[in-house]
Amino acid sequence: MGELVVALAPILLLALISIAASYVPLSYLAVGSLGLVALGSLFGLPCGLWYHVVLRRELLARGPLPRGWLWQPTHQHALLDEPARQRVRRWFVLGAVGFVVIVLGALLGVLALALWYRSGGAG
Repeated sequence: MGELVVALAPILLLALISIAASYVPLSYLAVGSLGLVALGSLFGLPCGLWYHVVLRRELLARGPLPRGWLWQPTHQHALLDEPARQRVRRWFVLGAVGFVVIVLGALLGVLALALWYRSGGAG
């Protein structure tokens, strides 16, 4: 079932982008893009930062910090027991959701800019 969702999500996203490009004014797309990036940043960045704080605390509770833990934090999840992994995973997922919102906002901005350029707005 998960594979089906992963396979259909890009098709659904392209359909929504096509509808948005056809019916939504470019200024709304641009403002929506900025809004998504701001929302994702305001939500995702604190959650991602707190994920690293919680992961560091959980790793320190088990001994010295592994070398390079900050550069590959997800590799350290295997070192945690299940309750600690759940505490860390919550913040990991929330930070990842914020990141996805930022990326969607950036893609919407690229779409708005491409449509503006195509409509002769740059000339």
